[in-house]
Amino acid sequence: MDNVIRGYKALYDCCIVHRDIKPQNILIKYDPIGRGFESAKISDFGISRILTEEQSEALSNVAGTFYYMAPEVGANLLRTCEYDYQVDMWSLGCLFYQCIAAKVPFDECSLCRLFLYAAGGNYEAYEKPELPADTEEEIEQIVSSLLEIDSSKRITPPELHAAVCAWSGSGCSYVSDDACSYQSDDRRASITYM
Repeated sequence: MDNVIRGYKALYDCCIVHRDIKPQNILIKYDPIGRGFESAKISDFGISRILTEEQSEALSNVAGTFYYMAPEVGANLLRTCEYDYQVDMWSLGCLFYQCIAAKVPFDECSLCRLFLYAAGGNYEAYEKPELPADTEEEIEQIVSSLLEIDSSKRITPPELHAAVCAWSGSGCSYVSDDACSYQSDDRRASITYM
């Protein structure tokens, strides 16, 4: 969890919205001695976008993988709904839920209902999925705040980063201040880790 959050914090600091965070896009490096995993990295930036305040076009198209798609993205099947980096927070919530519960948080019918709720702004009808009873309270709160249907109430990337740092007890200075550089002619970004 910690490695993925650090990676996403770097993306957020560089104004990158991934739009397809899912287990298949997390690369895990195992310790060669066999003590478990060494690191996890976010991959596959094929549908990611750089989202800056100066950018005139808002994100509003349907993109991502169904089981990890935020309600506001799926709502675009019914009407135009703009979205931002909060869609990645939802996807991280689905990913972490799946890591803990060994299943996706929503089936097809539940997701279709979520998309309808989001399109109509009917947030009260939503029920968050329950995690296993033995889940640590702090982790349950983090996942619950990621799976908030109303994106304006969903935890933000800086809040998530701080919550995971507090839970794990690790330091929080992962990315240098000059970590992102943009090449405006081809809109590529490079990310440098400390």
